Amino acid sequence: MTPSRNSPQIAVGLAGAMGCYMAVLAIVSILVGLWLDGLLGNERRIATLICAVAGAPLNLASAIWLTRKLIARVIPQTPLTKTDPTTVEPEAGTESQ
Repeated sequence: MTPSRNSPQIAVGLAGAMGCYMAVLAIVSILVGLWLDGLLGNERRIATLICAVAGAPLNLASAIWLTRKLIARVIPQTPLTKTDPTTVEPEAGTESQ
């Protein structure tokens, strides 16, 4: 049985995917910082701190971007219908003659 687009299973799957995505990005930023500290010979782990702090807003921005992309797949956007600005719709309660 395939879950429908409004299924809670889809929401749980998206939340799980985003959690894993954010965790992987955080770990990668820390590993890059540790690698840079080892390369530069820093004992105080300055590059690790810089990569972790710089990685937080990048992680958030990329998570928002990916979430919007995944939600667009689940809930397709319907195009807005254009109305002619020269036509005026009758008010409710009045009858046209």
